[in-house]
Amino acid sequence: MKSRVLIAGALIQLLIAAPSDAKAPVLSTNSNELVEYTRCEFTGGLTAITVERAPDLPMDRPVDTGVGRKYVSVADGYRVILEFPNTDPFVNLKIELSVKGRFSADKRIVLEGMKHLSDTSLGTLALERGMQHGVDMAAVNGTRLEGGVIGIYSFFDDESGIIATAYILNQLPERRAFRDLQQYRILRDRFAEDFTSCMSMLRRDHG
Repeated sequence: MKSRVLIAGALIQLLIAAPSDAKAPVLSTNSNELVEYTRCEFTGGLTAITVERAPDLPMDRPVDTGVGRKYVSVADGYRVILEFPNTDPFVNLKIELSVKGRFSADKRIVLEGMKHLSDTSLGTLALERGMQHGVDMAAVNGTRLEGGVIGIYSFFDDESGIIATAYILNQLPERRAFRDLQQYRILRDRFAEDFTSCMSMLRRDHG
């Protein structure tokens, strides 16, 4: 049986909604184009091993912020698990389409959640911000190969109303795709480069 990566529960709960804590928004939108984001190609052998559509759509998922719990709309969504050959999973990627008219508010709430995360669970680490291939990015990165989740990235495509969240996973030592922190960062950055490039290409195709 494949070894499992232990996920740090307190860290994950800050940004992943439990289905029982979700509520349906008033307005919903479904996009057949969203599935194309689950088919992005990655270099170095990183491959999607599972693709699952989110249940109970549409919904609002909770995000813990510094001023309490808020809700982000999800009109459509998928979870993609990515891994390198013969290793444990490396990325737990959630791709979500905001309900029409709610993207700006959803983005603000996700960023508030990321800031709260940077101030708490990962030891007061900085919230990193940047642009890559026209995609707005936010990240909180750990500085050690410890715990189940080493880093969390949020990708915002303002034009398409898509928010993607990537949980970069630690792996059991005998099933790691990286030898040390430096190599981990290379693989992490390559994933972000590939995914934002794919998001940018899909935006152009749909434009």
